[in-house]
Amino acid sequence: MKALFSSIIAAKNGSPVPLFYNGKSMHSRYDPEKEAEQAALHVNESKFFIVAGAGGGYFIRALKKRFPGSIILAAENSQDDIDFLKRIPVFRDLLSDKRVRIFPVEKTCDAMLRFYVPAFYGSFSIIETPSWANENKVGIEVFRTETASAARAIAADYSAQTHFGKIWQRNIIVNLAQIGTQSARTDNTPTDAQSAGTDGTQNKAAFTAQSRTEDDEYTEAGDAQNDASFAAPFDKTALIAAAGPSLDKALTRIENHRNDFYIIATDTAYRSFSKRGIRCDAVVSIDGQILSAEHFFSETERYRTLFVFDLCAHPSAVRFIKKAGGKIAFVQTGHPLARYASQFSEHTRGAPFPHIATGAGTVTVAALDFALKAGFSDIAVCGADFSYSEKPYMKGTYLDARYNAESGRTRSAETAFNSLMFRTELFQNAGSRTTEVLGAYRKTFESLLSENCERIDYDGAFYRAAAKKTPSPLRFCTSFDTSSFAAFFKTDFLQSAKELSYPDFAPAVASLFPAVASLRKQKNENAFEVFPELLKLAYVEILRYTQYYET
Repeated sequence: MKALFSSIIAAKNGSPVPLFYNGKSMHSRYDPEKEAEQAALHVNESKFFIVAGAGGGYFIRALKKRFPGSIILAAENSQDDIDFLKRIPVFRDLLSDKRVRIFPVEKTCDAMLRFYVPAFYGSFSIIETPSWANENKVGIEVFRTETASAARAIAADYSAQTHFGKIWQRNIIVNLAQIGTQSARTDNTPTDAQSAGTDGTQNKAAFTAQSRTEDDEYTEAGDAQNDASFAAPFDKTALIAAAGPSLDKALTRIENHRNDFYIIATDTAYRSFSKRGIRCDAVVSIDGQILSAEHFFSETERYRTLFVFDLCAHPSAVRFIKKAGGKIAFVQTGHPLARYASQFSEHTRGAPFPHIATGAGTVTVAALDFALKAGFSDIAVCGADFSYSEKPYMKGTYLDARYNAESGRTRSAETAFNSLMFRTELFQNAGSRTTEVLGAYRKTFESLLSENCERIDYDGAFYRAAAKKTPSPLRFCTSFDTSSFAAFFKTDFLQSAKELSYPDFAPAVASLFPAVASLRKQKNENAFEVFPELLKLAYVEILRYTQYYET
């Protein structure tokens, strides 16, 4: 962005005031402090403000004075303008305030996504500084676009948290308990008591710092006692099989060239492949609902398939596969509790849970990211339609069995599929129909593909691409001591909750935010003041789960 300010003059009362390049002033040339205080009086109370235009910082300081407990994000036109405005003492003082964040306007969305926690702050308030908006037409449009984009993403994410927050929390704890403590220790491997202290606690600073360096991020199999390495077969193309309807047309090509592919199926596609006698090399599942677990409840060959489960995935599917002798690898997709458990595992055992991206929240992106991080050089993707043709999914998914079993004269399977497709507004997309959510999925998928691959080609059925780089083998955590984790979490949480360090919350506190969002909706609580009680309730449920599922 082009620099907005040209110089600084002294107001009648001596306060420095920045001038725009057209010579107009950002603040009053007589008394900018009084002007700011009067403007702040007309602002409704909020715990979280996003302001367009910081200028000399007078309005932000007045807003902070009126609402001392609030967080203020302020967008300035560019980093050059921020550096220029540091000449003004009020602005410079704001930069050292932990409750204020000032950034270039094009980073507004990122800042909102990073710092705004709906379960804690409630609603947020957007303020456009009049003089800044009037003299910065380009900047204010960028600000509006950025805040609108962030608001949509936050709303979608918070909606998911309110529906699944408690489910995810339970799933993570149960899945951690199912990993067990299977690996043997060597003489120089510290026990959990030695790592954590005799009372089950650890050095919190060491845990947070994550002292391992980037050079030892990956080690040879066997160097760590708590990991299993996975390296991509050098002679195979990773075939990401999503469950879109176009996959039916691609099956013949897949069967004819089966030996060329390492098939990484999404959970929905897995069942359909199994029914056709096509063995999947790996299956990726990230959904925590019991409906998604139904993908795996069938008698199929498992001992040669790697099941990659998000820690949030439904435990019954994990239990079913584990009982059948299947190979399971756990990953984490960004849930703060799963990320917290991963950091704990890395610090105590040397093996974190690998992070797999899901973009806007789709398993197809997760399967693609797994293939990229596993080190495949050649990538192929099929069934990634992100749209509907005559039906939403390929043949043979769990929905076929469910809808056919429930069909009758007055409600056929076709009627059920139509209800699924037309539950939200549809848009035309090259002969098929899509939704706003599916469009977001496609955008995320193609963005991940373009960022990590080259020579991308799409023939209407298959995406083909070459990875730009080949990372080291993935390492999966194969043991986890739930008892030690529960002891550490209890100590860490109780210390962190004594004084909430917002906007940069302690990991132990942040790990419970999705569950708090779910509890807030369940109890119909909207007041900011009830947050500590909801946080304690989520914490108590963590303890209950760890005690019940302790192995």
